[in-house]
Amino acid sequence: MQVTQSHAPDAPPVHQPKTARASSNVDVLPSIYQPAHNIVIWKRALDSTIRGQIQTLIQAQPNLALTSTVSAKSVLHTLQSNFDNHQDYQALFSDISTLVDMFSCLLDCEHVGLRLKVISQAMCPRFHVDRVPVRLVTTYQGPGSQWLAHADADYSKLGSGNQGLSDEKSGLYRHAEYIHQLQAGDVALLKGQLWPDGEHSALVHRSPPQHDQQPRLLLTLDGIF
Repeated sequence: MQVTQSHAPDAPPVHQPKTARASSNVDVLPSIYQPAHNIVIWKRALDSTIRGQIQTLIQAQPNLALTSTVSAKSVLHTLQSNFDNHQDYQALFSDISTLVDMFSCLLDCEHVGLRLKVISQAMCPRFHVDRVPVRLVTTYQGPGSQWLAHADADYSKLGSGNQGLSDEKSGLYRHAEYIHQLQAGDVALLKGQLWPDGEHSALVHRSPPQHDQQPRLLLTLDGIF
């Protein structure tokens, strides 16, 4: 009996890409300064108090889209002043304030661009790179961002290089199994194009598909220099 062989690329083995570093220890974050890494992930689980406050916030403000320039000293006041029932979210706001403090110390910048959004559909559905030096991303609820290891992405297929084809058909990546995904609670640092040599090392990533319309609560931080 003749066996018909498929020419589809084989799924890769599950592995930790050399350009990524992940740990349950917060001390992993400074590893973003290592030239070999274009994503660093602090893997953490959110406690039940924060998870409950996230649910309350999403139900109360399903169209939340807060954008502000903050510092480690001002962020808590900024958050509280934008929510009438801010006392209901103190654990969540404390966590956000801690991340702003850590991020500003890590980058040695006083001010940080903060975005806190409830998202019901993919905000950036195509794979892309960010035009920033480095961005902190954490999904408090819902599916996390998807990303490709440096060696698994054909950068020439980004943007207009896709020739009008979808990411799945353009040749940007060889197999769906090459797509990695952050989990809710993970704190990730993503190198962008404005990082030194970022044109060749920026992390390729996208918003996750939200087939069931499950809302995400997304926080991003950008250094302002």
